[in-house]
Formats: sequence, structure tokens, C-alpha cells
Amino acid sequence: MNHSIESLLLGKPYLELLPNGAKRAYTLVKTPPIIIQSVNEIAVHLQKQILKSSWVAITTGFPVNNTFETDGPIGTFILGNLLAELGINVIISTESPLLTVLEQFPWSSRARIKIHFTPISELRHLPPILISVERPGKNYYGICHNMRGESISDQVDDLEYLIEAEPPEFWLGIGDGGNELGLGMLNSKVEHLIPFGKKCVCGCGGGIAVEKSANDFLVGITSNLAALTCACELAKLNHERISYSWINEVQLLEILNDNEIIDGVSFGKGTVDSIPKHLSKKIIESILSYYQEC
Repeated sequence: MNHSIESLLLGKPYLELLPNGAKRAYTLVKTPPIIIQSVNEIAVHLQKQILKSSWVAITTGFPVNNTFETDGPIGTFILGNLLAELGINVIISTESPLLTVLEQFPWSSRARIKIHFTPISELRHLPPILISVERPGKNYYGICHNMRGESISDQVDDLEYLIEAEPPEFWLGIGDGGNELGLGMLNSKVEHLIPFGKKCVCGCGGGIAVEKSANDFLVGITSNLAALTCACELAKLNHERISYSWINEVQLLEILNDNEIIDGVSFGKGTVDSIPKHLSKKIIESILSYYQEC
């Protein structure tokens, strides 16, 4: 085992092969001052919380071209399916059009009895634990942006007012570029290292760097991969194994693409964040192999 799970998640072995957009997390973490993100510690924190509470909300959904992107829903499925199989009640929440697609995912029979699909527009309060997976977050001026510096606030339902009104006891923010909900602790780095981090193109007066900070955050090549890694670590803590493979990834992508959920970078189908299929397969298998060898 030549690489730590954190190095695999950030894409260190594949930097020369990854498209530039998939290197953002590596840049944010590894540019001094270096951030130490321990996947194990984050999973331990999450484990302690789920032992105290039987309810978790997972939210996702990043708008692109009048639909949503493929990064986020897959990670939501992997984490949500595991938590539900562990006996936790899981609220899956996003905009209604994407929610109907998530309901089509192959949730296990054991998980389905614990999963509750709820549009953000119908949420009245949050459970004690919140996990946001590739969900846009507001900047200082209350505007959500894509990575091109454009405002997408009119395309997302407002979840942050619930967070303000009733802060969760534990919140894990998962992202890859710094414009995702919960990554406020990376604000300064995003402003200095990521295009449009400090100054967007929408004229709001700020950039794409988000304001609110989750209790813990986890960034990776993609948010899906960060969620997968967190789920593997959580499964290990519970003496379980993640039932996931490249075949499952392809199946989920087909469901998303059939419903016009597309790659957020290339706007195409069959991929996440424009990472070539053969490279995605290699990265996923390396993460899964890491945990099989532990």
C-alpha cells in the first residue's frame, strides 16, 4: 500500500492524468498552510454522532445547464445506503426534480425502510446530523455560484435558513472546489487559489468562496469520491464492508444520464467532472482496494 487514503482521495498518484478542475482539492489542501484532513477522524466524529442520534439528513444537488450534475448524487447514495443499513433514519433532501431521480437508485431492501425522500422546499427542520454532498453554498453576500463565477441562487432551494434557524449538532460538508456548502473554513484559500474565488462575474461584490463552515469538512478529487471514502471508513468502524464497485458506478451514471443529469464540467454523459472513464475506474478501484487490504 504505497499511498495513504488521503493521498488517494486528493488524487496525488494521478495528478498528471487528472483534468485541471479535478485538482482543486489537492491545491486547497496541499498549498501552505497545509491542511491535515484525516478521513478516519472525520468518520470517528460521524460515528459518535450517529450513536447519539437515529436521524441524519443528506443533501445534494448542484445545478448546471437547467439540470443537475453527476457529482453529488452518487456520493449521497453510497453514504445514505450505508447509514440506512446501519439502522439510521436517513432523510435524502434536494430539489424535487433531482429527488425523483434519486428515488430510482438501487437502494438495498434493508436501506429503503429507513430512507425518507423529502424535497428541501418541504423541510421544516433539520435532524441533529447533516451531511452536505456537493451542494452549493452562499458567499458573504448570500449568493451561490458555480465554478465559472456565475450566480446560481435562483436555481436552488434555500437550505441555509434552516441551518441558521436550527443549527445541526454535527454537520459534515463534502466538496471539491470550495464553493460547496459547509466549506467556509477554506474561504481564504479559495479566494487566493481558485479562479473567481474572490471576485465572481455576477456582480454581487464577492467571489465563489462560501461563508458557512461545517463542523468537519472533507474534500477530494470529486465529492462522490470523498463520500465513498468516508463511507468506507465508517463501514470499517462498524465492521461492515461497502458493497460497491465500478459496475455500480456505471449503473448509477446511466440512471442519472437517462434523466438528463450531466457532467458538471463537460456537460456530457457517462462521466463525473470530465474525468475519463478509465481513470475514474482506476481511482474507485484503488480506494476500494485500500480498504480491502486494511
